[in-house]
Amino acid sequence: MVKILVLEDNVLSQDLLRSILIPQGYEVVCVADGCSGLAQIKEQQPDLVISDIDMPRLNGLEVLRQLRLDSATAALPVILCTSAEDDCYRRIAKKLNAVYITKPFYPTAMLEVIAQQLSHYSEA
Repeated sequence: MVKILVLEDNVLSQDLLRSILIPQGYEVVCVADGCSGLAQIKEQQPDLVISDIDMPRLNGLEVLRQLRLDSATAALPVILCTSAEDDCYRRIAKKLNAVYITKPFYPTAMLEVIAQQLSHYSEA
């Protein structure tokens, strides 16, 4: 079963992602902040991470930077999902090989991006 780790401090957003992902057969683990998220990534070894950017303790961009610096997680697919329409964030995401999606999003669009990312990284 494909495991997706969701880094999101908003409980409603966590619930929304669970309601989209679980019926598709994904195992979903939710964490509310970046520091706990990094620890859970090492422990859970997810197949993909969906992360908000604005979170307590450690934001999603810093989580992404740290993942890319670690050889064990450098190729882990990451989707940054945020309400921030920010070109700077988009450039950073692209530079660090992550997908940037803005909220609100269409569930089908999220599922397509997840499938693309999982397929791309399984081929690598």
